[in-house]
Amino acid sequence: FIEHLGRAVYGGIYEPGHPLADEQGFRKDVIDLVKKLQIPVVRYPGGNFVSGYRWEDGTGPKEKRPRRMELAWFSVEPNEVGIDEFSFLNCQFSERKVLRTVRLDKIIVSAVKQSRKAWKPVINPMESFKDFVSRPLAGKKYIAHCYEEIERKDLFMELQQPCADGDDADVTVMIGPEGDFSIDEVRLAMEHGFVPVSLGPCRLRTETAALSATMMAHLSRRLI
Repeated sequence: FIEHLGRAVYGGIYEPGHPLADEQGFRKDVIDLVKKLQIPVVRYPGGNFVSGYRWEDGTGPKEKRPRRMELAWFSVEPNEVGIDEFSFLNCQFSERKVLRTVRLDKIIVSAVKQSRKAWKPVINPMESFKDFVSRPLAGKKYIAHCYEEIERKDLFMELQQPCADGDDADVTVMIGPEGDFSIDEVRLAMEHGFVPVSLGPCRLRTETAALSATMMAHLSRRLI
């Protein structure tokens, strides 16, 4: 697996300035080896690292994101993985049925000011599961779930496949609340073109699953 452990990510697969790095800073030689190994699990954050991870630091241009001491492995976290858009779904098993986006917007604005950048992710108001899956979303669409009775594909491997309509710029991965989506919601998403996927053999917390999916999508673009 790949996660923030030792030199697996920084100084390993990601090393800007290296002679074999691409324009994004990813080592092409390491990527070729990872592709041959068919790594089944990518976690970012994951393990001990997630205990101190702050998603607010990953907003805006990566060259302006704050660098922090990472206390799990005593290394510097440059926050290269970022977030573009948040969408909150009202699902059957959702703990919260009402969401105040004003507070979330203030948190993001604070992070934007702290890192001195004039760009911030979009926060969409909470909407019903049915309305969200009915949207005309471009690119690849996936729904992650843990039901054994519904066949799931490996998300990381799927992300490396070209999109049928040629539009692979956008990727949507639906992550359920604690306790997962309901099985009926998974089937409804499939009816609207979402591919059922797995993030790996372990059940992850909601926030960890979302960030793991983000890292998989980011890394897969370097492997295609």
